[in-house]
Amino acid sequence: MISDEEIRKCYELQGMYGDHVKQMYASGDLFTRYWQNMRRIIVERLIEELEVDSLLDVGCAEGLYTVFLTHKRVYSVGIDISLPKLIRAKKRYGRWKVLFIQADAENLPFSDNLFDLVLLIDVLRYLRNPERALKEAFRVSRKYVIVQSRTHLRTLRNFGRVMPRDYSSIERNFRTNPFGGAFWLFSSLGLIRLIRASTPNVRILRVIGIPFILILTDLPFNIVGYLRKSVTAVKIAMIIDRLVMERRVFNLMGSYTTILAEKEG
Repeated sequence: MISDEEIRKCYELQGMYGDHVKQMYASGDLFTRYWQNMRRIIVERLIEELEVDSLLDVGCAEGLYTVFLTHKRVYSVGIDISLPKLIRAKKRYGRWKVLFIQADAENLPFSDNLFDLVLLIDVLRYLRNPERALKEAFRVSRKYVIVQSRTHLRTLRNFGRVMPRDYSSIERNFRTNPFGGAFWLFSSLGLIRLIRASTPNVRILRVIGIPFILILTDLPFNIVGYLRKSVTAVKIAMIIDRLVMERRVFNLMGSYTTILAEKEG
């Protein structure tokens, strides 16, 4: 069984290997860059709509979300378990009004109700105990929590559930590629239920499933690889996304799901 220390070392190595932000949002084929940046834009627009003076970004990597609209806040903090990623974040944004700290998402080193907004962007599925991380996020949040995660069609057969992955494959993948070592498969509804179960007095304000087009085109785009480099195909994806975005029936089928929750009381 892979240990917590081995997991930490895997992320250390991953951080040393390359720039997470560049790999996720500025490299790869046109289609991949489109939907990666699509989910980034949705989170940034949600942040922009909220009136918050303080922000905590859990699993911040190189700090892309941590620094968004920093000039409008009193302070922003990013935490990550990977020291190389934090070093890169400090080098990139060292002059900004932001602090980067090495810490564990399941044991946040902050007092209760300290931040107006807490972000968990594609973090929960890589944690042993996502419910514990959510409890911690709501504990330190004064108002809002934004959760975003990869959600899978294969979970529709257990719609509304959170499914653990086969541990032997997790152990194998973690030692070669931590991105392939997710512990959990979420459905959109399962993610919503996990948030509600993690802490009392939580209200779900927004659910955005993104991008629905990824589900429709995943098979043909994998079979016909050149389509992933097609500007026309990306434009079609953009049009369909705009048509279905935030429609309830599609939100629960998104390939990535973004949830804005409010802490009440």
